[in-house]
Amino acid sequence: MHPLRQHFEELLSLADEEFDYIASHFTPLSLKKNDFLLHEGKIVTHEYWVVKEIAITTPT
Repeated sequence: MHPLRQHFEELLSLADEEFDYIASHFTPLSLKKNDFLLHEGKIVTHEYWVVKEIAITTPT
């Protein structure tokens, strides 16, 4: 099961079509060890969700 779907399924049940629609609004983001999501002085332009060591980004 997709980690993002697994996260949502903990809260509610989704049909495949519903999950596909929701997932289309997220972009997976991979970071290497010791990389940072946010940097001091930079404007945050996305929302980040970390799901089982996977960072997901959505525009704010």
